[in-house]
Amino acid sequence: MDLVLNHQLMNGMNIKIKCVKEFNMKNKSWKERALECVNDYPHNTFKTEDVRVWAYGHGLEKPKNCRSWGGVILEAKKRGMVKSVGFMLVDNPKAHKTPASVWKRIN
Repeated sequence: MDLVLNHQLMNGMNIKIKCVKEFNMKNKSWKERALECVNDYPHNTFKTEDVRVWAYGHGLEKPKNCRSWGGVILEAKKRGMVKSVGFMLVDNPKAHKTPASVWKRIN
C-alpha cells in the first residue's frame, strides 16, 4: 500500500472515530457527558470551574443552571473518580474569590 493511500485511510478512520464520539456524546444525558469530561480533563488536580471551562471548550453544552456542576462532582466522588484534597479561591470574578474544593482524580 502506498504512503498516500495509507495516510488517507488513517485520516478517514480518525474522522469516523471523532463522529462516533460526537454521536455518543449527544445521545447521553448531560450529567453523563459532564462526568466523562471530569474523567477526560487533562490535569489530575482541579477546581470544578476548571473542568467546566474545559468541558464547554470541548463541546459540552451549558446546562440550564451552572449549579448543575455541583451534582456532577458529587457523583464523580460517589463513583470513586475523584477525592477532595483542599481548597483554593475561585477565578470567577462573579464569585468574589470564594473558596472552592480542589479535586484529585483517583483513577
